[in-house]
Amino acid sequence: MKRALAGCLALLILSAGVAHAVSDTTKQAAAIFNKALNETLQRPVCNVTPQTTTLTHDAPSQDLLSTLAILRRPATTADVVPSQALTLGFVKDIFVDYVRVAHAVDGRSYDIVPTVDTSGAPVESDACVQAVHEDLLHRLKGKGHRVRRIALGLFKGFVDFNRQIASQPPTEAVIVFQHVARGLGSGGLAGSAQDIRRGGGFGAFETRGGSVVNCLVPDPVASVTSYFPRFGHRPAANRTDPVQDNMVSFTIRRDVRHSFRVKMVWRAADGSIVRVVRHPG
Repeated sequence: MKRALAGCLALLILSAGVAHAVSDTTKQAAAIFNKALNETLQRPVCNVTPQTTTLTHDAPSQDLLSTLAILRRPATTADVVPSQALTLGFVKDIFVDYVRVAHAVDGRSYDIVPTVDTSGAPVESDACVQAVHEDLLHRLKGKGHRVRRIALGLFKGFVDFNRQIASQPPTEAVIVFQHVARGLGSGGLAGSAQDIRRGGGFGAFETRGGSVVNCLVPDPVASVTSYFPRFGHRPAANRTDPVQDNMVSFTIRRDVRHSFRVKMVWRAADGSIVRVVRHPG
């Protein structure tokens, strides 16, 4: 993931905050930098050992535990780490004793996987960064002063980006997977405790005749009213569903692409509004 980001770093720098056309000089410098970067990253000096996901018996933060009641309930024999969680390259540790299976009211189940750190993008070594620099200098021989200056500025951005990744503190977060008896269930990153309180861990996947919409919501949300806008020949739709085990899950006759555009009203058990959340889709 980080390599993809690094590979388009020049493009991001060129497009950020510029309203006028990019000069030919800048395009040339960016092309030279990107070629040096992308080709060097394929060399053995830049090979990154894949990260291994480990398990810890530590407890999640009190902030996360106080956000999701399901993490506070006792574990059962069904609460085990799903196999797909062990293959995610950006996850460093999983709180193995706090993995839970959430049973939504619609009969579907979801694996709730709290993790110690989801900031695990690989960092390029000093030797790799030096190799990029040497390759770039070689390609810049004979080029004009402005091209050299811009290309070296892009290289500095790459170095700063790499240092930023390396210095990122651990990012505790929750991942949600569809719980299936065999095979791999769909899923994704629900986010940190703050993310879940702010917008929930929203997801959707295809099913026969439509999509299954699901959302991990914080305490004390007891029901969710979902509003889907009109699109094409499909009229606007809304529905209210109860929350169980911090999960709301339901099927709607829309494809996945149009299921992500929804406004959700979270309500407590007494009917009061906890939060209004808009997913722009």
